[in-house]
Amino acid sequence: MKSLPRPERLGLCWRDHRAVWGWVKVQYRDPGFFEGATRPLSRWQALKTIAVFYSHIGPWWLLLGWAVSFLLRISLHPSGDIHSAALGAFASTAVGLAGGLAAGLAAGLAAGLAGGLAVGLAFGLAVGLAFGLAGGLAVGLAAGLAVGLAAGLAAGLAGGLAGGLAFGLAVGLAVGLAGGLAVGLAAGFAVGLAAGLADGLAVCSGYIITNWRLYQFPSHSGFLWTRPKRGNWRRHPVFKNRFCPTPFPRLEKWLVDCWEQEPRELSRQLDRLIARSQYQRPRALRAKTAILARETKTLPSLANLGRHLESLPTGEIGYLKETSELRAKAERIAEWQRQADAAPSALIRHDRLEQALEAMAGFRGYVSGCAEPLASEFLRAAESWEANLRRQIDALPREVPDFFNPNLAVRAGMEAFVRRDDLLADLQQRLRNPAGGSGLLLYARRRMGKSTILQNLERLLPRELAAVYVSMQNAEAATSEAHFSAWLGEKLASLFPKADLTPIPADLAALARTLRRLQEYLDNSDCRVLIAIDEFEVIDERIGEGMMSERLLGMVRDCIQTHRQIRWLFSGVHHVSELPNARWSSYLTAFQQIEVRPFSAAETHQLLTEPLKFANAFGDRTPPQADFFVKNEFWAPGMIERIQHESQGWPALVQGIAKEVVAACNRRKVLQANDALLDEALDAVLTSVDGTLQELLLQQARQEPEKSASLFIRAFRTTEEQSPPAEDAVRQLLQRHELVVPTASGAWRLRVPLMQRWLEKKG
Repeated sequence: MKSLPRPERLGLCWRDHRAVWGWVKVQYRDPGFFEGATRPLSRWQALKTIAVFYSHIGPWWLLLGWAVSFLLRISLHPSGDIHSAALGAFASTAVGLAGGLAAGLAAGLAAGLAGGLAVGLAFGLAVGLAFGLAGGLAVGLAAGLAVGLAAGLAAGLAGGLAGGLAFGLAVGLAVGLAGGLAVGLAAGFAVGLAAGLADGLAVCSGYIITNWRLYQFPSHSGFLWTRPKRGNWRRHPVFKNRFCPTPFPRLEKWLVDCWEQEPRELSRQLDRLIARSQYQRPRALRAKTAILARETKTLPSLANLGRHLESLPTGEIGYLKETSELRAKAERIAEWQRQADAAPSALIRHDRLEQALEAMAGFRGYVSGCAEPLASEFLRAAESWEANLRRQIDALPREVPDFFNPNLAVRAGMEAFVRRDDLLADLQQRLRNPAGGSGLLLYARRRMGKSTILQNLERLLPRELAAVYVSMQNAEAATSEAHFSAWLGEKLASLFPKADLTPIPADLAALARTLRRLQEYLDNSDCRVLIAIDEFEVIDERIGEGMMSERLLGMVRDCIQTHRQIRWLFSGVHHVSELPNARWSSYLTAFQQIEVRPFSAAETHQLLTEPLKFANAFGDRTPPQADFFVKNEFWAPGMIERIQHESQGWPALVQGIAKEVVAACNRRKVLQANDALLDEALDAVLTSVDGTLQELLLQQARQEPEKSASLFIRAFRTTEEQSPPAEDAVRQLLQRHELVVPTASGAWRLRVPLMQRWLEKKG
């Protein structure tokens, strides 16, 4: 195309004859390119170009028309005179072609003057060919000229500069050729059936050749019936000719079959076909959808699934409007795969792959209700994805799952967790007391599990008992009274959106008003709210620093006395009598103390054998291998009792020992624990929970009487028993922290054997 001279530069010399036919070929194969090349021409350049094209093409049109008319006359009237038929065909074709070209010239003139050479030229050639083949009869010619002229004028005037080739070709052929066919047939019945039928069939042939191009269908059928071969697809009409106005049946299946032979080249050609052919685009889009689905079967990782499907076609009708949701569901699978790829352990990887399988079930359910080709193609693809995920799961190394967490507050339902049913029952009974009451103090030594209980209260309590958790180690709440008021007010507003607790309070007075409005709202409901303040000792520190004042304690006391459906719970490792900077006892009188005790033997057994027993109770999905310890009889006889003895049920120590036992088993590639592995774990846990043991044994004490208690404890490095300390404050502190127990002789020893082991080896 680029080697052809510009149309307006062509003349009547012989060297331009080939170029004219080259442009005719371009007009036939790529009307859009031809239209773009001729659109900038002026009116007179367009008229000159039409005349030049007619001069070069006319003789060949005459020969073609004569041959077709002659053959049809002979076939329909075999006994006729050949010479007469030839002369008649020539005469009729010549007269008809002249009239047709005149009509075409008139149409071209009208279109050219309106500014569209592509409209005029295409329409003129089509009308000239049609009426040339169908001409020869006075009535037919006259009527044909009239119809052609009228249609040409209409097309030219309607097309204009913006009309272009496609409009001129469609209108010219539909009106001119159909009119010529009808007039030719009517005239044929008037003067002779054979000549009329011949001319009518000639018009019909011209219509097929120049417009619908139905002759390409046999070629297309041949491609469907034969097995695709490499490179053979290039000869298909859809790739040879850019203008194929009639959609090819089952084209999408053939394109997909060819893609399987040459994936890269066919994908590139398919994108070009979608961009340039509006008639074949729907079937090409179906082929692209099927190809994208099949390509997902060979993806190295499902992590790239969502990105790969970004090129899925979208639209407003049929299957195209369902592709966006399909991509979203596929992206969920890809996200779980990415998390599995980044998982630090086989257990977490196993869990993420299981999550991907669950997302896969939702994807299959959605796709099964989609229109074709989404349903069939992506259901087959989903089978491949699922097989991929299961292969990954099967390939994971067999190891003991680690659900234990000794250093942080446990996430109930996701990590090893014991629900303190006795403690929760006591707490619920106090909260349901219709008379309200004093505040609550949840007391426990560090790493006893109190923060775990408080952080999971929202899930542990029934619906009518709401809970707000406030950690005073959070700078948003603990920096000042204003921060505390704003943080608590925002939490209450989000928990009770219908209570109209806005604006968010900025000081204690505004917080008091917020609590009053909340009480008014709770009076009309059956709900009660618990405000749980963890690490409440920080408030005492802030009072000592001047960042908070005892006004906060006064506001809490007033709320406890007047707002009976709002309960306050303070949690810490000290009793209020031990705090030096505020008169806690005078503000928070008659506190009801709830103590968090170590695990009982039954609770330790549940933690070590059924660590995720309560996952379903919290509405969580039970992680894979949750039943591993029972199913595989992981713990040897007597091991759980020994762990309970070494830790004395201290939750952080039980979790730490269990974690080290699991780690030792996985290092040695065994799936059952034994006493030797437990001994190894007891030594390893001294390092893994070193910070916890230092804190529990008061090794970081800075004030009396904790410093004296720390010195007393350090003496156990060289002895297992010693006489109780002389100071009453030190004795009470050690007993309250449950660090020592008396022996039969009256001496004291450490309550927890693991603490004695740590002092002997690391203290």
